[in-house]
Amino acid sequence: MKTTLIQRMRTIGLTKVAGLMIAGAAGVFATPATALAGGHGDVRVDVCHQTERVWVPARYDIRETRVWVEPVYREVRDRVWVEPKVRTVADRVWVDAVYRDVCDRVWVPPMVKTVCENVWVEPIYETRTVVKYDHRGRPYRCTERVCVREGRFERREYQREIKGGRFENVHRQELVCAAHYEDRVRQEVVCPGKWEDVCRKEIVTPGRWECRQERVCVRDGHWEERPVGRAHLSIETDAFSVRLPLDR
Repeated sequence: MKTTLIQRMRTIGLTKVAGLMIAGAAGVFATPATALAGGHGDVRVDVCHQTERVWVPARYDIRETRVWVEPVYREVRDRVWVEPKVRTVADRVWVDAVYRDVCDRVWVPPMVKTVCENVWVEPIYETRTVVKYDHRGRPYRCTERVCVREGRFERREYQREIKGGRFENVHRQELVCAAHYEDRVRQEVVCPGKWEDVCRKEIVTPGRWECRQERVCVRDGHWEERPVGRAHLSIETDAFSVRLPLDR
């Protein structure tokens, strides 16, 4: 930008010099001002520059900025046991009666049998004192056996023991719990347990603020036309043409 401004100032100065030279030339050749103005001919004044195309590199400034550096992680793979998933289920179940075996020591009475038999019953005699008379008619006392009950057969019933009494072990079933319906809770497996590869991130470097220097482009690179050598003033009319060197 500074170079372009200098070039513009130089161009304006050369143009003023050219105007003065034209005025002097007009005085030398005694040409009226109206003719220079275009009454009888045209005057062409030009400042010629010999230029070349030059690449102007970009301009950079070094600036320091505060930058947040993200933390650095690394991926770690662990083999983890995943517990099985279960759910609680309640079922209504019929429970049978529960018995237990009990052994009791019991007295078993003797076993008898009723027997009916004809039994001879002996006659029953009694000794009694009786008064008798002899042949002279005189009384006297004497004893004699008198049958009170005659002998006979009688039908009698009696108990005959077949098996004697004894103690025996008697086994029996005793009711412990009566049959009933019962709500039973059980665990039902929804998803069995398994091994899984679990990926997790492990921090390697924590996040931090850093001061960094950066190159910031202040001016982009561009091409410029720059003068090379000396400038020339070219004055052309219908009558003559003059080329005068100009110092920069």
